[in-house]
Amino acid sequence: MPKLPRITALEAEKILLNAGFTLMRSKGSHRIYFKGNTRVVIPFHGSRILHPKIIKQVFQAIEVTEDSQPKIPIEDQSDRPTTLEDINPLTEDIISDTLSPDAEID
Repeated sequence: MPKLPRITALEAEKILLNAGFTLMRSKGSHRIYFKGNTRVVIPFHGSRILHPKIIKQVFQAIEVTEDSQPKIPIEDQSDRPTTLEDINPLTEDIISDTLSPDAEID
């Protein structure tokens, strides 16, 4: 396994936020981040370097959440309706009747 980088809590926080994690709460000097069912706790003790186990937890959490993201295929949207008139051909008549100055008010 390659050697883990030495990072601080601020750098780990930036990595988690860029990966889509959100800060849910903090208790004392620890901040808890969530994304889906994955939780990561980062201790903020000044500008000290994080323990390698915590750094490993951060990188594993990012890999797990990226792997669990469903791959959504991009479908051809050329046949989808783009205007209100394409959705319902009667809407043009309804809209023109209500906007015309000769329309009767009930």
